Amino acid sequence: MLGAAQESAAGDWKISKETINQFLEMNKNQLELISKQLVKGEIDKAKFEYRMKELKENVELQGLALKVGAKVAAQNAINAAISVFEKAVFLAIGL
Repeated sequence: MLGAAQESAAGDWKISKETINQFLEMNKNQLELISKQLVKGEIDKAKFEYRMKELKENVELQGLALKVGAKVAAQNAINAAISVFEKAVFLAIGL
């Protein structure tokens, strides 16, 4: 059971890790762009603050997406363990 759960979680973790890294890279790039635009005078303080607010909202949405993904990964691991257990019980009683 543990092996099935670990295998399921490992696959989900790989996907989650890739997603987290993509989010971090994207957010880093946006922060760099916004700050460079402000320093160069391409945007004013109001536009900078607006863009920062948008970025904060995006980060919050990314966090929610990761939460949902973590719940799905946990449920997949539980389902894998239960499936192994059911098969073992049915095998033991000859079904």
